[in-house]
Amino acid sequence: MTKTYIRIVIKTLASIAFLFAFIMLFTILLQNAEQINGEIYATPLALTLSALLMYRLFEKNSSWDFRLKDPLWSRNLLMGSLVAALFVGISVLLMVIAGNIEIQKNNVSGQILLSQIALFSLVAVGEELFFRGYLYGLYEKAYSPKFAVIMSSILFAAIHLINPDAFSRPPVFIALEMINIFMIALLFGISRYSSNSLWFPIFLHLFINVIQTTILGFVNGGKQMPSLLSLENTKNTLINGSGYGFESSLAATIVLLAILMIFIVFGLRRKDEPTLELS
Repeated sequence: MTKTYIRIVIKTLASIAFLFAFIMLFTILLQNAEQINGEIYATPLALTLSALLMYRLFEKNSSWDFRLKDPLWSRNLLMGSLVAALFVGISVLLMVIAGNIEIQKNNVSGQILLSQIALFSLVAVGEELFFRGYLYGLYEKAYSPKFAVIMSSILFAAIHLINPDAFSRPPVFIALEMINIFMIALLFGISRYSSNSLWFPIFLHLFINVIQTTILGFVNGGKQMPSLLSLENTKNTLINGSGYGFESSLAATIVLLAILMIFIVFGLRRKDEPTLELS
């Protein structure tokens, strides 16, 4: 094993160790914060602090950074929202065409919806700082963009298995959700590479969560949250995820595959480097 490989493995394990330590710390500190349901903020706060601390301790003098300084952030906001809307919208359209769901309107206060958007903003920033910020930058510097995209995506999918509800469903839906989460992570990684900015995946991540959960009412992380609309399954199938969440649906798998192919075939690239190929 080379020194580079050993160093990367150690830093990866250290970042994950910091992450779990901070999750436990924030869970304890926030467990009595009833007014804001503090425990749900523990993981995104831990992700953010772990990424920043690891960079501060080990990468401060490195030639790479999180790519947060972006004069084109508004373009990435537009692109992130557009791709998210197409992804979730077309997936739901497939479910409707298949005759598996009915859409209903809910009465929910704007304050609740805004607080949920604030939570999803923190989630998007925290997860992207950790996976497409610190880990991606670490792997890209040591190896290549291709390695960075794939490895950070594997870890992103794996970390979702610690969700308390991850195994509370039939195996076929567990497998489908892990495949979809991995493909979503690939999408985040490719957007990070192609834009050379962390804001594209942050906005993409944020709008996927907001559209699927805050607006449409899909289960998120095993939890049913207040939403503007609700989708009632007229029949539980693989197409609609049987109520286990948007990421557990075959419709999401089909649309994700199409979007990933478009991203790759049409050659999303950085100006200073050749097209990223995952094959």
